[in-house]
Amino acid sequence: APAAQPAPRGHASDAEKAAMRANALALQRSTAQQLTSEAPVVKVALTGGACAGKSTSLTKLAEYIEPLGWRLLCVPEAATLMLAAGARYEPDMSVPEMVAIQSALINTMVALEDTMVAYARSLNTPTLVVCDRGVVDCKAYVDAPTWRLLLDSLGMTEADAFARYDGVVHLVTAAIGARKFYTTANNAMRRSTPEQAAAADHRLRKAWEGHQRHMIVGNENDFASKMARVVRCIASIMGVPTAGGVRMHKWALVDALPRDKLPAGAHVTLEQTYLPPADDDDVERQQFEQRVERVTHDGHNTYRLSRKRHVPVDGGGAAAGAKRSAVITTRQLTAREYVALLAQRDEQRRSVTKDVYSFVHNTLVVRVVQYVDPPVRNGGVRFVVVESAADAAPPVPADLPTWLPLGDDVTDDSAWSSYLISLK
Repeated sequence: APAAQPAPRGHASDAEKAAMRANALALQRSTAQQLTSEAPVVKVALTGGACAGKSTSLTKLAEYIEPLGWRLLCVPEAATLMLAAGARYEPDMSVPEMVAIQSALINTMVALEDTMVAYARSLNTPTLVVCDRGVVDCKAYVDAPTWRLLLDSLGMTEADAFARYDGVVHLVTAAIGARKFYTTANNAMRRSTPEQAAAADHRLRKAWEGHQRHMIVGNENDFASKMARVVRCIASIMGVPTAGGVRMHKWALVDALPRDKLPAGAHVTLEQTYLPPADDDDVERQQFEQRVERVTHDGHNTYRLSRKRHVPVDGGGAAAGAKRSAVITTRQLTAREYVALLAQRDEQRRSVTKDVYSFVHNTLVVRVVQYVDPPVRNGGVRFVVVESAADAAPPVPADLPTWLPLGDDVTDDSAWSSYLISLK
């Protein structure tokens, strides 16, 4: 038989193409396995007005997570470092001066955070990185045009800024709800009056509205209860179940959304693609719902890996009908990592696309979710769910805006879950 002829120069033979495809698939599988099995590094921003209890909460957090085998690393507040070094912030600064100092502040934050996260990944052990404030805090101290100018000067989008943090926990200043405890005596850099601290607190809530894991802890009870709630919120972002922990409460919507009421800047489009269950012998990993997510905010994409599992609420056990709470952890992905994981998609499921509108109502973070694709046919309702993060005391419809057309409570109805809707 005649010998096989080599492929023309510049053209790969069928065998070479097959080898390239095999190599690419092996690389994708290797990347996917590494991303879904590595020790977690979770980064959380602590924010809120002055004198809110952030320093005390770090002590309580360490007491809780370290016995569970987690390391705690803390990123100090960049503004305090800069002010101590001689930087000055004046309210009447010109726009170029404001952009200059805020740029320096954000660059300092990014350098500190990235250094600490790189160190955390080198430890190869579950690690929580807590940041004393986050990049988006700066939005609360400038007007909208200056914020856009600031981001442009840094080559950053707001989507990039949000994606730097797996979660955000806002501690409400003592100036709101616990004014007699407000003090400047324990922080030499704290000069705000109670009125200024309260105003800043509200601006910070608004600044973070678009983040998908944003929780607010107020002063409704005593300080010890507040600290316990902070620990529960952060534990939920870490994926660590706690007694009386955080739940997502859902109500169906019975009518079209009044879009004029929704904040335009806090809208994202979320595309979720599920991965198949783990094919190894790790029973716990097999029980995870794993998915990759593309988050589109103001025309810019960021990517993440999300893991979800359901645990009994308040010791309810595994009995049929027992209430269960979803524990969700996320990891930010590069575009390349996202593509590698996307190639491993579960072929039994289709991608799910939703529009998500987030806004703050008092101390509740409310998320209005509309399924875009596939269309949801539950009772003919497409505007599906209101999600509000709360702790063990569940919110009731009276706690939410009256303009939301709320229907039945569907918190424990699996028919409203993306996992079920994704089935082909």
